[in-house]
Amino acid sequence: MAVLEPRELQEMWVRAFNERDLEALVDLYETAAAIVPNTGAEPQWGHAAIRRILKELIAAEPWAEAQMLKVIRSGEIAQLYA
Repeated sequence: MAVLEPRELQEMWVRAFNERDLEALVDLYETAAAIVPNTGAEPQWGHAAIRRILKELIAAEPWAEAQMLKVIRSGEIAQLYA
């Protein structure tokens, strides 16, 4: 499914997290995307790292909700802060 707006991506992420659908979560990230596991941590790159971090997060957190704080756009690319 194509994501058209950052808000839509956020909603899809929260839904997949709360359904514990790890593969759906990973699929929301570009292949070479980075994820920062927590404040001050170094970015981790690629689907393998993203899958590992999200798996740990799913195991540690009972549910998720998110509030969009900031969106930076460059053409068809958007970086979300939630």
